[in-house]
Amino acid sequence: MMDKREIIEQIRQKSDTDVDYTQFEKKAVKLYEKFAKEYSPPKLAELKGEALLDTIFLNPRQFRKNLCYELEFGECKILGGIGGGSAAKYGLYFSEKEKSWAEGHGRRFRPLSPDEAVLRGTEIRDALLKYCRLAEQCKPLVTLEDYRKLGDLAGDVSLNQWMRKYLNMVFPDEFPAFFADNMQLKILKLFGVVPEKNVFSRMGQLVLMAREAGISNALFARVVEDMLLKENVVNANGENEKMKDEFNAAEAGNVPLNQILYGPPGTGKTYHAVLKAMEIVTFKQMFSDYLRSRKEKYSEEVLNEYVKHIEKINTECLKSDNIFRYYDLQKYKRLEEEILAGDYINGDEVRKNENSYYRHALKRYEEFLSDMRYEDV
Repeated sequence: MMDKREIIEQIRQKSDTDVDYTQFEKKAVKLYEKFAKEYSPPKLAELKGEALLDTIFLNPRQFRKNLCYELEFGECKILGGIGGGSAAKYGLYFSEKEKSWAEGHGRRFRPLSPDEAVLRGTEIRDALLKYCRLAEQCKPLVTLEDYRKLGDLAGDVSLNQWMRKYLNMVFPDEFPAFFADNMQLKILKLFGVVPEKNVFSRMGQLVLMAREAGISNALFARVVEDMLLKENVVNANGENEKMKDEFNAAEAGNVPLNQILYGPPGTGKTYHAVLKAMEIVTFKQMFSDYLRSRKEKYSEEVLNEYVKHIEKINTECLKSDNIFRYYDLQKYKRLEEEILAGDYINGDEVRKNENSYYRHALKRYEEFLSDMRYEDV
């Protein structure tokens, strides 16, 4: 087993010689600069009322133009994942079902009045800005002692993953691009480093290793994650191989459909849960349901074409990065327009009739995505 110095030297060499890493580094710099202009601490501090809610938290009014969306699903997704769980992890979100702001999930779900939502949102924003002020106060964060001091000032806090990523986005040189506890602990174990108990001190340990390698925190995280692929935690497509095997066994009828997906963040739990859900609620089933309700008969050739091209929509959406930015409906709309415009099925009546199965399936699919927009599977 390699020691810490050997691993760091390997990381340094990979980052220097791989063109993909050079391109990633350039893109990361631009993303950090863009994010700082839009969501810097001073800008967040100015927000009040509805503007605060819409700018920071997931909501339909600014669906793809808010802080939480950008951290998890936007361009900044490549700078470290915070996926998993539900929108409740942000402490506040807009519930499509209740048509109101809410907090909690499942049995802890609680709708909020507009005034309650503003109060809750302000509390979360102020807590986030508190950590930013403490980070500024303790700069320059050069040694592990500096990070320990920061941890002492912050107190014994859990610090949500999205808040950790925000700190990395506004202080990219001072905070690591690893956000989940499990991942941080795994990386430190890989390097043979005993993890600090305080989260700020632990983040400092990761930053100091990136500096020892002579590269940015973002690039350090990217290279290390690629190295972890060799441990078969995930494969090159970001898929958990064990999960894939279990799903294949389920399809063969060897195990029950009810399954528990487990594993550290970023290994594909949500991804495969969505895939499985789409397999269960298949378009073929929707198709047969429609035929029973409409009692219409088309030729076998036309029916097969329907199934084939509806499944094309499904496949294209599921393999798209956008579909897992919590079901980007704009991407879906473009696919819908593309297929409707193409001459896939003979006969305009079939393709354009509002009562056709094709339209029926598209509507059902859009409703399915809309229902899941802010809820994890």
